[in-house]
Parts: sequence; C-alpha cells; structure tokens
Amino acid sequence: MKEEEEQPDMFYSQYISILDEMHKRLRVDRTRREEADYIKKRIVSNLIRYGTYLKTILKKDENVAVHSLERALRYDSGNPIANYRLAFLSYKNRDYEKAIPYFNTALHQKVAYEKKEYSLNEQQLYYANLYLTNSCLHLATQTQELLEKSTIQVNKKPLPDLEMSTMYRLIEENDTYLQQNAFYKIEGQHVSTCSKSDCEEIASSGSADKLILFFNDRENEVLFGEKGTLLNENNAIMLCQFLLNSSKKNPLTRTAFLEIFDHTELMKKNTFIKRVGRLKEKLSESNFPEIIETTSLHGEPAYYFNEALDRIVMYRVDDNISEQFHKPSR
Repeated sequence: MKEEEEQPDMFYSQYISILDEMHKRLRVDRTRREEADYIKKRIVSNLIRYGTYLKTILKKDENVAVHSLERALRYDSGNPIANYRLAFLSYKNRDYEKAIPYFNTALHQKVAYEKKEYSLNEQQLYYANLYLTNSCLHLATQTQELLEKSTIQVNKKPLPDLEMSTMYRLIEENDTYLQQNAFYKIEGQHVSTCSKSDCEEIASSGSADKLILFFNDRENEVLFGEKGTLLNENNAIMLCQFLLNSSKKNPLTRTAFLEIFDHTELMKKNTFIKRVGRLKEKLSESNFPEIIETTSLHGEPAYYFNEALDRIVMYRVDDNISEQFHKPSR
C-alpha cells in the first residue's frame, strides 16, 4: 500500500472515516490481512492523537475525545494510553466507578502490551496508581454515605466504622498533590511542576522577552508578549520538538519526527520542508520574531531554535509529550 505523504490536518474526521471504510473492506479479504492490520494501526494512532480535534483542528473537545478513545479501544482493547486517558477524563468528571476499570487495564498492560508507543511512561504509571487509589477512596466514601443514609441494617446491627475522616483526609491530600503538580514548566534548563492555574497565570501575563508554548486543556497556545496564536496539534508538537531538543549545534532533520508523526514514516524531503514552512508562516502571521533557522545536516534539510528568545514550555505531567520530547528530571 502506498504511504500518504501527509495527513490533511484540516480533515481529521474525514481522514479517519476513510481509513475506517478501507479497513472494513480489507479485513474480509484474507489475502490482504497485512494491509488491514496496517490500516487498523493507523486508525488507532489517529483516534488517539487527533480524536479530541474531530470537530475543529484548534479547540479540544472532551466529549469528542471520549468517543474517539472508545472507538480506538474497539480496535485495540488493551491499549494502555487510550485506557489511561479515558480513565483520566472519567476521574475529571467524577465518574470514579467508570475510571477504575480503565486505570486497572492501563496498569495491567504494562508488561503484556507489545507496542511501546502506547505504553505508559514512569510518570504516567505513577499518576495512574495515584488516580486509581483516589478513585477507589472516592467510591468507598460514596458507598459508605449511601449506607449511612439507609434505614436498613443487616441483623439490626450498626454499620461498621470505616474511619471516614482518615479516608477523606487521604482523598484531599492526593487531590491537592495532583492539582498542585498537574503541569510541567520547562524554562531554560530548569524543570518544575505547577498547577493549572499557575500555568494560566503565566500564559495570561505574557512576557516581552519570552516565548511561551502552553498545551492547555482547551487548545495549544504559543504566546509572545501581547501576541498569541493557536496551533493545531501537528504544529504545536513540531514547535515543541524544536524548542526543547534543537540548537545550532544540534539541528533537526525529518528523522527526528518519524516516530512522532506515524503518518510520516516515509516522509519525503519536500513534505518535511512544507511542514516546517507552514509552522514558520503561522508564527510570522502573528508577528512573532524569527525563531526557527534553516541549515542542512548530512545532505538533509535541517532546522533549529535560534534561542533569540527565552522560552517556557508547559504541559500536563501525565501527557505523552514528556515521553516524546523531554524526560524531565527533578
């Protein structure tokens, strides 16, 4: 099967629908099983990466994300990252009963799951355990409260004391920790954690000498002083790669992005050049200073962050961005 040079960023939903129809037709033909498996892999990858953008390429939609992740699990039920994200969204919406089995599946697949690109990293494993613990505690307290309100008592004996004050304290402590350390903030070589509100304050205050890339819960923003623009997922991820992992001594060629964008496994030079060109054009349209320089490396077009500005990158600690680009040490 011929590899597409580039996924059309503006048509995530249509693109996934086309892949879905291709898979339906190929899977009934035993002689094309390998092609069907390849398409299945592409569907899962796109549902996980772009599912939250199926209504719009810029704004994240949690309801759409849930539907897309559930679709991904129909193709790959044990996928750790899809289970993890569904669990997190359920926890965020206080649906602890639904969150628990998703967290369990994500954690139990650590050894059995073979596809490393969807395995949980250490930070995600830590948070999955913490979220699972709190989900169980929340569910236990809710059940206890229902029992206490009930007029029915087995054998007319009083209900056992489950030391609710201790459980409430554990829940509060865990939730406080999760909220206060929800995001990584990478500024220069310094890595710290902070709350969502801290990140939003940094982004809203702006800075005349700092570039801020913020992967928030609604959209991906890049800001400079009073200037700002929204980036689609591909542009945001590409910019993040340049900001965190490139320099004049270490320019990045297309090979640096092959594992990040699954649909560019065989990306041609011209495709890579166009992708970077669109990112630079997007920044230029918002009157940002020139920050991405062009060079060459081993005969390949290469690009790097020129460090003309200081930069801050902020993203959720349990996001897979940390695994793709930067492994913070604290």
